[in-house]
Amino acid sequence: MSCNWNLRLTMNPFVERRWCIVPLVIAVYAWTTAGTQGSQVLSKSDVMFREVWKGYEADIRPVCGDYPSPVEVSLGMAMRQLMDLDEPKQMIWTNIWLRIAWEDCRLMWNSSDYGEATRITVPRNVVWTPDLTLYDNAESKLGNDMDAYRINVYSTGRVTSLLPVVIKSMCKLNVLMFPFDTQKCNLTFGSWTYNGMELNLTTSPEIVDLSSFVVHSEWTIVSVKESVNAPIFDGVPYPQVIFTIALSRKPLFYAVNLVFPSVLIKSLAIVGFILPPESGEKVNLEITVLLSLSVFQLVVLSTMPPTSENMPIIALYFLLAMVLVALSCITTVVVLNIHFTKHHCALPRVPYLILHGCIGRAFGMRKLIAASRRRTPHSSSTTSRAKDEEAETVFSNVPMSCSTISNGVMTSSHGDGYRSHHVTPDPGQNDPLASPRSTSSGLHYSSRYPSPEVSTSNFVQLSLKVLGQLEILTSSKLSKEFKDMQVSEWRLFAVLLDRIFLCVFLVLGLILSLSVYITIAVG
Repeated sequence: MSCNWNLRLTMNPFVERRWCIVPLVIAVYAWTTAGTQGSQVLSKSDVMFREVWKGYEADIRPVCGDYPSPVEVSLGMAMRQLMDLDEPKQMIWTNIWLRIAWEDCRLMWNSSDYGEATRITVPRNVVWTPDLTLYDNAESKLGNDMDAYRINVYSTGRVTSLLPVVIKSMCKLNVLMFPFDTQKCNLTFGSWTYNGMELNLTTSPEIVDLSSFVVHSEWTIVSVKESVNAPIFDGVPYPQVIFTIALSRKPLFYAVNLVFPSVLIKSLAIVGFILPPESGEKVNLEITVLLSLSVFQLVVLSTMPPTSENMPIIALYFLLAMVLVALSCITTVVVLNIHFTKHHCALPRVPYLILHGCIGRAFGMRKLIAASRRRTPHSSSTTSRAKDEEAETVFSNVPMSCSTISNGVMTSSHGDGYRSHHVTPDPGQNDPLASPRSTSSGLHYSSRYPSPEVSTSNFVQLSLKVLGQLEILTSSKLSKEFKDMQVSEWRLFAVLLDRIFLCVFLVLGLILSLSVYITIAVG
């Protein structure tokens, strides 16, 4: 409403001014009424807080009555997420929701006096809170900044604090059954200052909440159990609440990428025994398998804590497998040495009996021995036949096949009958193969036939020379056959050793694998 000052000639000046003040009075009255009503609503909570907290000391433990009893504090937990489990450092990261509740007898009021207000939310620094500490904490403080979270106070004196915290704690691991292991990590909470006579710490009536748990890719939460322990120091108990988290590892990743390849690589060592020595790759294969197992063992050790209390079974499996492969390398070198060495002696009696006895027959050496004998003739009949063939070869090059001398008459045969000649020795003739001279009968002999004047002594010398050459040739051939027989025996013994080592490797490898499997199944 506005005032028209041009009407002052027609109206009373006093009445005109009064009507102009009325709107201003109405506006001031409305503003004052609204402010009074708002102050009346806020005053109930404000008055309650001021009256309840009047003389309250947040740094003093709640004590009421002449005979103060310990403050009853209950601790519960909800498991939200397992963030990580570091095996080498033996630490666990978890995201949990702590639920702490206690009774403060100094914070009680009648809700009817304050507009039925049964709960009030206040900052954390205005209320006494128990100094709960994670005993196995790996950080300087428990979780994040807990002062940023408020506390609920009820009219009955009950105080609750809900804290979402990420904690990093120590966890002693037992990696004996890795990667098929189950771990247990303890979260131990307790008061660092108050003893059991001043603060009684108990578990929450509710079980540990796992309804909001986020599934982990490597671990499965088997269970989370809570218990109370009260160790005594200096005759005074100090209550503790222990949350035991049971974890089970998911072994599929390690089984596919670690266990199965290692077993397969160890099995390749068998091929080294099957390869023939002439291939030249037996030792290379065994050394390659040994290096591969060493790499797998390094992978396992990189994920394990450096502890001497217990050794993972899989690491022990790799170690024993490496020992077996190393022994197979040694045996392979022994077999190759026996096979390729030029032996100058026969096979000793004990190896000979092993090769030709029951052990050799058990490992299928009978066929190899028979095939070797067919390739290397060394029997008596074969030797006689070789001698006859050699004699025929030598005598075919002698000028006369057969000759006899009796009373100066030599009878010779050349394949076309026998002829008798009168032999007249020539004192000046020394060469039995000299040019022939005509006899009294008028016969002449060419140089290819022996002269009738050949003396008896020269002919005997010639025959002895022929027999000596025959003996040398026969002995040389027999010596070569005997050496070939010795080499064959040594190589057959090397094959037998290879087969024996193969069976021993198979048995030991099977025992090792079964032992690991049974230990894991029982454990």
